Amino acid sequence: EVEVERVKEEVTRKAAHRALMLRAVLHEAKVEQKLTQQQVDALEDFEAQLKQAKVALMWQRLRYTSAVNTLKNSNALLEHELATLDRASRTQLDESRRLREESARLAEENARLAEDCSNEEQRLRAEVAELRLEARDLRAQLSAAEQREQQTTARLNAEAEAVQKLEEGMQKMQARLRKTEQSSAQKLDKQQQRFTALKIATMWKTG
Repeated sequence: EVEVERVKEEVTRKAAHRALMLRAVLHEAKVEQKLTQQQVDALEDFEAQLKQAKVALMWQRLRYTSAVNTLKNSNALLEHELATLDRASRTQLDESRRLREESARLAEENARLAEDCSNEEQRLRAEVAELRLEARDLRAQLSAAEQREQQTTARLNAEAEAVQKLEEGMQKMQARLRKTEQSSAQKLDKQQQRFTALKIATMWKTG
């Protein structure tokens, strides 16, 4: 913008200076009547061209002014957009900082969770190992209990067989005892009858 104004001022100054010089020359020529009519016409044509150049310069100045105003408006719009972008950039920076902080927090939490998971895994592995030992001991105890149960079952079966044989022997002995008791009772009854008969006979004899 400053450069445009400087160029406009320089062109205007040079054009004005040249117009003054030409007017002075034209005036001097007309006064002294030393110029031919052709030169006067040429000078008048040049003066007309100079006026057209002034008009063109004025229009160019208007165009420059319009361009400058457009440039100012563009600069204002650009500054507004830059301010908007700056605010958006700050917002993005704040969001980026928040996301970095959130990422750091999540990374820390993930590390803590990973450590907790590792500790929990070690604890579970220790518990599994302990449970395996307990299961092995229980299997050994169960095997020993099964062996004892088998031995106990065999012993109980043997004892049951012995008891059954003993019961059978007792039944046989009871049967023999009943026979012996019956036989003894019969013998005792016969002896009692014989004793009674003998007693009666003795009483008759002594009577």
